Amino acid sequence: MRGRPLILGLLLAGALGCERGNPSASLPEPTASGSPAQQLQGEWFAVQGEFQGQPVEGPDPGAFLKQYKLKFVGDSFILMSPTSSTKGTFKVDTSIKPFGLRMLNGDDEVAAIFEFKSGRLLFCATKAGDPAPKEFKTAPGSSALFAVFQKVPKPAEPHP
Repeated sequence: MRGRPLILGLLLAGALGCERGNPSASLPEPTASGSPAQQLQGEWFAVQGEFQGQPVEGPDPGAFLKQYKLKFVGDSFILMSPTSSTKGTFKVDTSIKPFGLRMLNGDDEVAAIFEFKSGRLLFCATKAGDPAPKEFKTAPGSSALFAVFQKVPKPAEPHP
């Protein structure tokens, strides 16, 4: 369906005012160390997305998804799309599993859950004002958006 990429893009870009299957089923535990908030730090690009129970589809879903990025620096985030960006702050709740994430932008608050699997960030959020998702899946009629992000590698340091 051609509309799925647009829907995912709109949700990712506008959640804060602006491959099929269960990707976590067979992935190993994370290898990064540090608190969940520390592990979020850096820039991430989308590699998989699902909305209303349907995966992102189109001529080149991978290329389309790579245009959507999340960047975490300190307690701030920026959500970037080809046409806009949204900035705000975030708070991590480690008392629940998967971890909770509150993304704040002005008066808007998006509730999300996340976890790390095999170097990837599994992320599921609902639109501002809706309750947080409880698992990494979407369903018809739900505002939940599920995405898998890959961390942008840090550039190699030049050798003297």
